[in-house]
Amino acid sequence: CVGAWNPGLGVSGLTLRDNSGFKNNGTLTGGPTWAASGGKYALSFDGVDDFVKCSNVSVGNLGTKNATIVVWCVLQNSNLFGNIISKRNNGGVFQQWALFQGYLNTSFAAVPEKKVSMFWYAGGAITASQHIYTTADVADGKLHCVVCRRINGATPQIWIDGINRAVTVIGTA
Repeated sequence: CVGAWNPGLGVSGLTLRDNSGFKNNGTLTGGPTWAASGGKYALSFDGVDDFVKCSNVSVGNLGTKNATIVVWCVLQNSNLFGNIISKRNNGGVFQQWALFQGYLNTSFAAVPEKKVSMFWYAGGAITASQHIYTTADVADGKLHCVVCRRINGATPQIWIDGINRAVTVIGTA
């Protein structure tokens, strides 16, 4: 675990607290807002320029290691291309991963869809097993638990609400 960010624990201004004990707090950037419903809290992002920035640039550097990413989110009931959660660090050793709605085609162009995708870059190289998207449309405008995991170099898996979804693999070996 490198961080556990749970906005449901309550409003904390422009800080999203890391509850893992590692103190990797994030800063709300671009204008996300706190939303409340039934005494619970969430963050609302505009889908354009809102994000949470973690000041420790090494947080989330996954390289080719085993990894599991879990997020609760509303998957929009429309064809779109946009981040759900991502990690970007363009300085030093390039580390980047993203879980998003829509996918990248074989030319790595954005394709707006009701599918969910995951990709990993490690050291600037992408392999076929590092970019996948759900075969079926899964976005329906409702709240879902989305899990992406990669274990022992195998093709990553995408689980939505506890169901292992069939995936299409994109990239070059």
